[in-house]
Amino acid sequence: MPLDFPRSSADSDASLHDAVERGSPADDAGVAPGDVIISLDETPISDIDTLQRLLAADASARTLPLVVVRRNRVLTLPVTPRESPAGAR
Repeated sequence: MPLDFPRSSADSDASLHDAVERGSPADDAGVAPGDVIISLDETPISDIDTLQRLLAADASARTLPLVVVRRNRVLTLPVTPRESPAGAR
C-alpha cells in the first residue's frame, strides 16, 4: 500500500522533489512537493523506501500520523494506506 512518492535524485533523504501522485494516499493526506518526511506513526523515516516498507507492513488501513516539514513548519498529516490508483507505481 505505497504512498506513490516519485523518486528524486536525492533518494537518500525523504524530501519530495517532484509532484505527488494525483489520487494517491499522499495526495489525499495533503503532502506537497518539497515536504520533508520526518516520521510515520512515530517511526523516523530516513528515506522513501523505509516509508513504503512501513506502510506495506501496516495492513490495517488505519489512519496514521505522517509528520512533515514544509517551509520550516512541522505539520502532522493523516494518511491512510490503501492500494495505489491504476497506473501508479
